[in-house]
Amino acid sequence: MGRLIIVSNRVAPISEGGPAAGGLAVGVYDALKETGGVWFGWSGDVLDAPPDGIKLEEHGLVTFATIGLARCDYDQFTAAFPTPRCGRRFTIGRIDLIEFDRHEYDGYCRVNRWLAAQLAPLLKPNDVIWVRDYHLIPFAQALWALGVKNRIGFFLHIPFPVSQILLAVPRHRELVEALCAFDLLGFQTEPDLRAFCDYVETECGGLVERNGAKPTGLKAFGQTLKAAAYPIGVYSDEIAALAKDGESGRDVEIVKSTLHHRKLVMSVDRLDYSKGLVERFRAFERLIEHDRQQRNNVSFLQIAPPTRTDVDAYRDSVATRG
Repeated sequence: MGRLIIVSNRVAPISEGGPAAGGLAVGVYDALKETGGVWFGWSGDVLDAPPDGIKLEEHGLVTFATIGLARCDYDQFTAAFPTPRCGRRFTIGRIDLIEFDRHEYDGYCRVNRWLAAQLAPLLKPNDVIWVRDYHLIPFAQALWALGVKNRIGFFLHIPFPVSQILLAVPRHRELVEALCAFDLLGFQTEPDLRAFCDYVETECGGLVERNGAKPTGLKAFGQTLKAAAYPIGVYSDEIAALAKDGESGRDVEIVKSTLHHRKLVMSVDRLDYSKGLVERFRAFERLIEHDRQQRNNVSFLQIAPPTRTDVDAYRDSVATRG
Protein backbone atom coordinates (compact mmCIF):
# COMPACT_ATOMS: atom_id res chain seq x y z
CA MET A 1 0.00 0.00 0.00
CA GLY A 2 1.48 3.33 -1.04
CA ARG A 3 0.80 6.82 0.20
CA LEU A 4 -2.58 8.52 0.23
CA ILE A 5 -2.52 11.50 -2.14
CA ILE A 6 -5.40 13.92 -1.55
CA VAL A 7 -6.12 16.44 -4.32
CA SER A 8 -8.46 19.35 -3.65
CA ASN A 9 -9.21 22.69 -5.23
CA ARG A 10 -7.79 24.49 -2.21
CA VAL A 11 -5.42 23.21 0.46
CA ALA A 12 -6.60 24.58 3.79
CA PRO A 13 -4.28 27.21 5.32
CA ILE A 14 -1.73 25.46 7.49
CA SER A 15 -1.25 26.34 11.15
CA GLU A 16 0.91 24.74 13.81
CA GLY A 17 -1.59 21.97 14.41
CA GLY A 18 -2.46 21.41 10.76
CA PRO A 19 -5.07 23.04 8.53
CA ALA A 20 -7.36 25.77 9.75
CA ALA A 21 -10.76 24.71 11.05
CA GLY A 22 -13.40 23.69 8.55
CA GLY A 23 -15.56 20.59 8.32
CA LEU A 24 -14.15 19.02 5.19
CA ALA A 25 -10.60 20.26 5.82
CA VAL A 26 -10.58 18.64 9.25
CA GLY A 27 -11.95 15.39 7.81
CA VAL A 28 -9.33 15.28 5.07
CA TYR A 29 -6.50 16.05 7.48
CA ASP A 30 -7.68 13.37 9.91
CA ALA A 31 -7.48 10.77 7.13
CA LEU A 32 -3.95 11.88 6.25
CA LYS A 33 -2.77 11.93 9.87
CA GLU A 34 -3.67 8.26 10.24
CA THR A 35 -1.99 7.02 7.06
CA GLY A 36 0.57 9.65 6.10
CA GLY A 37 0.66 11.09 2.62
CA VAL A 38 0.39 14.23 0.52
CA TRP A 39 -2.25 16.95 0.27
CA PHE A 40 -1.98 18.69 -3.10
CA GLY A 41 -3.84 21.71 -4.40
CA TRP A 42 -4.05 25.45 -4.89
CA SER A 43 -2.32 27.49 -2.20
CA GLY A 44 -4.80 30.38 -2.32
CA ASP A 45 -2.23 32.70 -3.93
CA VAL A 46 -3.17 34.53 -7.13
CA LEU A 47 -0.04 35.52 -9.05
CA ASP A 48 0.74 38.00 -11.80
CA ALA A 49 2.96 35.41 -13.51
CA PRO A 50 2.97 31.61 -13.68
CA PRO A 51 4.22 30.04 -10.42
CA ASP A 52 7.80 28.84 -10.07
CA GLY A 53 6.72 25.42 -8.85
CA ILE A 54 5.18 23.45 -6.02
CA LYS A 55 5.87 24.41 -2.42
CA LEU A 56 6.40 21.39 -0.14
CA GLU A 57 5.88 21.68 3.62
CA GLU A 58 6.08 18.81 6.12
CA HIS A 59 3.77 18.53 9.13
CA GLY A 60 4.32 15.20 10.85
CA LEU A 61 3.46 12.42 8.42
CA VAL A 62 1.71 14.82 6.05
CA THR A 63 3.32 16.68 3.16
CA PHE A 64 1.43 19.78 2.04
CA ALA A 65 2.13 20.35 -1.67
CA THR A 66 0.70 23.71 -2.74
CA ILE A 67 0.94 25.83 -5.84
CA GLY A 68 -0.27 29.30 -6.79
CA LEU A 69 -2.45 30.13 -9.77
CA ALA A 70 -1.74 32.78 -12.38
CA ARG A 71 -4.48 35.40 -12.59
CA CYS A 72 -5.89 34.09 -15.90
CA ASP A 73 -6.05 30.55 -14.51
CA TYR A 74 -7.71 31.70 -11.31
CA ASP A 75 -10.36 33.68 -13.18
CA GLN A 76 -11.37 30.70 -15.32
CA PHE A 77 -10.87 27.86 -12.85
CA THR A 78 -11.99 29.24 -9.49
CA ALA A 79 -14.07 32.34 -10.15
CA ALA A 80 -15.79 31.30 -13.36
CA PHE A 81 -17.23 27.93 -14.42
CA PRO A 82 -16.72 25.71 -11.37
CA THR A 83 -17.65 27.94 -8.48
CA PRO A 84 -20.65 30.20 -8.97
CA ARG A 85 -22.10 28.42 -11.97
CA CYS A 86 -21.38 24.71 -11.64
CA GLY A 87 -21.66 24.72 -7.86
CA ARG A 88 -24.86 26.74 -8.05
CA ARG A 89 -26.70 24.27 -10.24
CA PHE A 90 -25.24 21.17 -8.59
CA THR A 91 -26.11 22.35 -5.10
CA ILE A 92 -29.61 23.75 -5.40
CA GLY A 93 -30.79 22.60 -8.83
CA ARG A 94 -31.84 26.05 -10.02
CA ILE A 95 -32.12 25.81 -13.80
CA ASP A 96 -32.89 29.52 -14.01
CA LEU A 97 -29.45 30.31 -12.56
CA ILE A 98 -27.48 28.31 -15.10
CA GLU A 99 -24.91 30.32 -17.03
CA PHE A 100 -22.41 28.88 -19.45
CA ASP A 101 -19.41 30.30 -21.24
CA ARG A 102 -17.54 28.03 -23.63
CA HIS A 103 -14.20 29.77 -23.01
CA GLU A 104 -14.58 29.48 -19.24
CA TYR A 105 -15.37 25.78 -19.50
CA ASP A 106 -12.34 25.23 -21.73
CA GLY A 107 -10.25 27.11 -19.16
CA TYR A 108 -11.64 24.89 -16.40
CA CYS A 109 -10.49 21.79 -18.29
CA ARG A 110 -7.14 23.36 -19.19
CA VAL A 111 -6.31 24.20 -15.56
CA ASN A 112 -7.24 20.65 -14.54
CA ARG A 113 -4.73 19.37 -17.10
CA TRP A 114 -2.10 21.81 -15.83
CA LEU A 115 -2.63 20.80 -12.19
CA ALA A 116 -2.40 17.13 -13.15
CA ALA A 117 0.93 17.81 -14.86
CA GLN A 118 2.22 19.46 -11.66
CA LEU A 119 1.21 16.51 -9.49
CA ALA A 120 2.38 13.69 -11.77
CA PRO A 121 6.15 13.99 -10.97
CA LEU A 122 5.40 13.65 -7.23
CA LEU A 123 3.60 10.32 -7.61
CA LYS A 124 5.01 6.90 -6.76
CA PRO A 125 3.71 3.69 -8.39
CA ASN A 126 1.71 2.45 -5.37
CA ASP A 127 0.20 5.78 -4.34
CA VAL A 128 -3.60 5.95 -4.09
CA ILE A 129 -5.10 9.25 -5.25
CA TRP A 130 -8.24 10.71 -3.69
CA VAL A 131 -9.69 13.67 -5.61
CA ARG A 132 -12.46 15.70 -4.05
CA ASP A 133 -15.17 18.01 -5.32
CA TYR A 134 -16.56 19.36 -8.58
CA HIS A 135 -13.61 21.67 -9.24
CA LEU A 136 -11.62 18.60 -10.31
CA ILE A 137 -14.08 16.44 -12.24
CA PRO A 138 -11.74 16.16 -15.31
CA PHE A 139 -8.69 15.36 -13.15
CA ALA A 140 -8.62 11.59 -13.71
CA GLN A 141 -8.83 12.00 -17.48
CA ALA A 142 -5.93 14.46 -17.29
CA LEU A 143 -3.80 12.02 -15.26
CA TRP A 144 -4.56 9.09 -17.60
CA ALA A 145 -3.50 11.25 -20.55
CA LEU A 146 -0.14 11.74 -18.83
CA GLY A 147 0.34 7.99 -18.46
CA VAL A 148 -0.42 7.85 -14.72
CA LYS A 149 -1.67 4.38 -13.78
CA ASN A 150 -2.36 4.81 -10.06
CA ARG A 151 -5.76 4.04 -8.59
CA ILE A 152 -7.88 7.22 -8.45
CA GLY A 153 -11.00 7.87 -6.41
CA PHE A 154 -13.32 10.87 -6.41
CA PHE A 155 -15.67 12.19 -3.75
CA LEU A 156 -18.45 14.70 -4.44
CA HIS A 157 -19.36 16.42 -1.17
CA ILE A 158 -22.30 18.38 -2.63
CA PRO A 159 -25.56 16.88 -3.93
CA PHE A 160 -25.65 15.27 -7.37
CA PRO A 161 -28.58 16.56 -9.45
CA VAL A 162 -31.33 14.38 -10.84
CA SER A 163 -31.33 13.84 -14.60
CA GLN A 164 -33.95 16.51 -15.33
CA ILE A 165 -31.66 19.14 -13.81
CA LEU A 166 -28.38 17.77 -15.14
CA LEU A 167 -29.67 17.67 -18.71
CA ALA A 168 -30.01 21.45 -18.59
CA VAL A 169 -26.26 21.80 -17.95
CA PRO A 170 -24.29 22.30 -21.18
CA ARG A 171 -21.75 19.53 -21.77
CA HIS A 172 -23.38 17.40 -19.09
CA ARG A 173 -22.35 14.24 -20.91
CA GLU A 174 -18.70 15.30 -20.91
CA LEU A 175 -18.83 15.92 -17.17
CA VAL A 176 -20.33 12.48 -16.47
CA GLU A 177 -17.85 10.80 -18.82
CA ALA A 178 -15.06 12.50 -16.88
CA LEU A 179 -16.50 11.16 -13.62
CA CYS A 180 -16.55 7.67 -15.09
CA ALA A 181 -12.79 7.87 -15.64
CA PHE A 182 -12.24 7.42 -11.89
CA ASP A 183 -11.87 3.95 -10.38
CA LEU A 184 -14.17 4.76 -7.46
CA LEU A 185 -16.86 7.41 -7.06
CA GLY A 186 -18.12 8.48 -3.66
CA PHE A 187 -21.30 10.43 -2.95
CA GLN A 188 -22.70 11.90 0.26
CA THR A 189 -26.03 10.06 0.25
CA GLU A 190 -27.85 7.16 -1.38
CA PRO A 191 -30.17 9.54 -3.34
CA ASP A 192 -27.09 11.23 -4.85
CA LEU A 193 -25.73 7.83 -5.87
CA ARG A 194 -29.07 6.82 -7.40
CA ALA A 195 -29.29 10.09 -9.34
CA PHE A 196 -25.87 9.47 -10.87
CA CYS A 197 -26.65 5.84 -11.73
CA ASP A 198 -30.00 6.78 -13.25
CA TYR A 199 -28.29 9.28 -15.56
CA VAL A 200 -25.67 6.72 -16.59
CA GLU A 201 -28.35 4.17 -17.46
CA THR A 202 -30.93 6.40 -19.15
CA GLU A 203 -28.73 8.95 -20.91
CA CYS A 204 -25.45 7.12 -21.57
CA GLY A 205 -26.59 3.56 -22.17
CA GLY A 206 -24.39 2.42 -19.30
CA LEU A 207 -24.89 -0.68 -17.15
CA VAL A 208 -25.33 -0.49 -13.38
CA GLU A 209 -24.52 -3.55 -11.29
CA ARG A 210 -26.75 -3.89 -8.22
CA ASN A 211 -26.89 -5.89 -5.04
CA GLY A 212 -30.64 -5.88 -4.65
CA ALA A 213 -31.66 -2.26 -5.10
CA LYS A 214 -28.25 -0.91 -4.09
CA PRO A 215 -25.88 0.14 -6.92
CA THR A 216 -22.41 -1.35 -6.53
CA GLY A 217 -20.65 -0.89 -9.87
CA LEU A 218 -20.98 0.70 -13.29
CA LYS A 219 -19.89 0.18 -16.87
CA ALA A 220 -20.02 3.29 -19.02
CA PHE A 221 -17.94 4.98 -21.72
CA GLY A 222 -15.80 1.84 -21.95
CA GLN A 223 -14.86 2.11 -18.26
CA THR A 224 -15.63 -0.16 -15.32
CA LEU A 225 -15.83 1.56 -11.96
CA LYS A 226 -17.35 1.31 -8.52
CA ALA A 227 -19.69 3.81 -6.91
CA ALA A 228 -21.05 4.08 -3.39
CA ALA A 229 -22.41 6.49 -0.80
CA TYR A 230 -19.99 7.48 1.96
CA PRO A 231 -21.70 9.92 4.37
CA ILE A 232 -19.17 12.14 6.14
CA GLY A 233 -19.22 11.85 9.93
CA VAL A 234 -17.36 13.32 12.87
CA TYR A 235 -15.27 11.95 15.74
CA SER A 236 -17.84 12.47 18.48
CA ASP A 237 -15.54 11.23 21.27
CA GLU A 238 -12.88 13.79 20.34
CA ILE A 239 -15.45 16.59 20.23
CA ALA A 240 -16.80 15.58 23.67
CA ALA A 241 -13.28 15.54 25.12
CA LEU A 242 -12.46 18.89 23.55
CA ALA A 243 -15.59 20.41 25.09
CA LYS A 244 -14.34 19.52 28.58
CA ASP A 245 -10.68 20.51 28.45
CA GLY A 246 -8.65 23.70 28.21
CA GLU A 247 -9.79 26.88 26.51
CA SER A 248 -12.49 25.10 24.53
CA GLY A 249 -13.97 23.74 27.72
CA ARG A 250 -14.12 27.22 29.22
CA ASP A 251 -15.85 28.52 26.08
CA VAL A 252 -18.45 25.77 26.39
CA GLU A 253 -19.12 26.71 30.01
CA ILE A 254 -19.57 30.37 29.04
CA VAL A 255 -22.11 29.44 26.36
CA LYS A 256 -23.97 27.15 28.78
CA SER A 257 -24.16 29.90 31.39
CA THR A 258 -25.91 32.22 28.90
CA LEU A 259 -28.57 29.66 27.99
CA HIS A 260 -30.26 29.61 31.40
CA HIS A 261 -31.11 25.91 31.02
CA ARG A 262 -32.50 26.33 27.52
CA LYS A 263 -31.64 23.78 24.86
CA LEU A 264 -29.31 24.92 22.10
CA VAL A 265 -29.62 24.21 18.38
CA MET A 266 -26.29 25.03 16.72
CA SER A 267 -25.49 25.12 13.02
CA VAL A 268 -22.18 25.83 11.28
CA ASP A 269 -22.09 26.73 7.57
CA ARG A 270 -20.21 29.06 5.30
CA LEU A 271 -21.98 32.34 4.55
CA ASP A 272 -23.03 30.97 1.19
CA TYR A 273 -26.24 31.50 -0.74
CA SER A 274 -26.56 27.76 -1.40
CA LYS A 275 -26.73 26.85 2.31
CA GLY A 276 -30.32 27.93 2.92
CA LEU A 277 -29.50 30.10 5.92
CA VAL A 278 -32.49 32.39 5.49
CA GLU A 279 -34.82 29.39 5.26
CA ARG A 280 -33.21 27.94 8.39
CA PHE A 281 -34.04 31.04 10.43
CA ARG A 282 -37.57 31.00 9.08
CA ALA A 283 -37.94 27.33 10.04
CA PHE A 284 -36.84 28.06 13.60
CA GLU A 285 -39.24 30.99 13.73
CA ARG A 286 -42.04 28.71 12.62
CA LEU A 287 -41.10 26.15 15.27
CA ILE A 288 -41.43 28.55 18.18
CA GLU A 289 -44.52 30.15 16.63
CA HIS A 290 -46.45 26.87 16.43
CA ASP A 291 -45.00 24.89 19.34
CA ARG A 292 -45.62 26.88 22.52
CA GLN A 293 -43.58 24.44 24.63
CA GLN A 294 -40.42 25.45 22.76
CA ARG A 295 -40.77 29.14 23.56
CA ASN A 296 -38.06 30.25 25.99
CA ASN A 297 -36.86 26.65 26.10
CA VAL A 298 -34.64 26.52 23.02
CA SER A 299 -32.16 28.88 21.36
CA PHE A 300 -30.75 28.78 17.85
CA LEU A 301 -27.14 29.72 17.07
CA GLN A 302 -25.91 29.97 13.47
CA ILE A 303 -22.16 30.29 12.90
CA ALA A 304 -21.52 31.56 9.36
CA PRO A 305 -17.97 32.61 8.42
CA PRO A 306 -17.62 34.57 5.14
CA THR A 307 -16.82 32.54 2.05
CA ARG A 308 -15.31 33.28 -1.36
CA THR A 309 -15.50 37.03 -0.86
CA ASP A 310 -13.46 37.48 -4.06
CA VAL A 311 -16.21 35.95 -6.23
CA ASP A 312 -18.82 38.50 -7.39
CA ALA A 313 -21.65 35.95 -7.60
CA TYR A 314 -21.24 35.02 -3.97
CA ARG A 315 -20.96 38.60 -2.72
CA ASP A 316 -23.98 39.73 -4.71
CA SER A 317 -26.25 36.84 -3.73
CA VAL A 318 -25.33 37.01 -0.05
CA ALA A 319 -25.97 40.74 -0.01
CA THR A 320 -29.31 40.29 -1.80
CA ARG A 321 -30.57 37.50 0.45
CA GLY A 322 -29.18 39.11 3.59
